[in-house]
Amino acid sequence: MSDKIKEKITTEIWNVYDSNTKTLSMVCRRLAFAEGGICWILKYPINQSCFSSDVYTILQYLIGFFCCDVLQYFFAYITYWIVGKYYEREYEHEKIKEDAEISRKPWMNYIPNFLFRIKIFFLFMASYYVVKVLFK
Repeated sequence: MSDKIKEKITTEIWNVYDSNTKTLSMVCRRLAFAEGGICWILKYPINQSCFSSDVYTILQYLIGFFCCDVLQYFFAYITYWIVGKYYEREYEHEKIKEDAEISRKPWMNYIPNFLFRIKIFFLFMASYYVVKVLFK
């Protein structure tokens, strides 16, 4: 693959992918916080001091969302750190001669992409239950 093709893939695919996933994650976090706030509003009166089963379900999905969110970025951080250190060592030992030898491997995003999909599922389910509770 030529350098021009690699550059085009990076600028037109990966940069757009990165931008979209960052934006989607930001919007999802805001939605998750809003749904958590709605759960707080929907709790039983103070003297009963508990939540309805629907609110517990929403909160469980939101906890799943936030756990996957943290794990997604944690695994991406670890993966890119390891690969970055590998390339630095290879460069220091003069095994890498050109920047064309440095590339993102598809496997680097397998776990973060999986967690991204799972967190979207959790948020979808929480949203479904919020709508269900609000429109009973």
